[in-house]
Amino acid sequence: MGQATFNLTALNNTVNGGSGQPVNWYTNMAATMSIGTPGAFTTNTTTVYAVVGTMPCVSAPVAVQLNVTPAPAANAAGPAGA
Repeated sequence: MGQATFNLTALNNTVNGGSGQPVNWYTNMAATMSIGTPGAFTTNTTTVYAVVGTMPCVSAPVAVQLNVTPAPAANAAGPAGA
């Protein structure tokens, strides 16, 4: 499979329950490897982790599955009925 670019920030209101609390995104469950550009995160199918809040009061990491699906194949024969 290939890669895709995900806008993780589009999920912030879902992850924080609409509370307005900041959401930080990480590539590991320990929340030590932050995603530098969550608005344009390019990856293959993987799991990332979101943490809600500000130190010292933050949530446990929540797993978010990112799925990359293959693009549809082009039809080299041309339009139907041609």
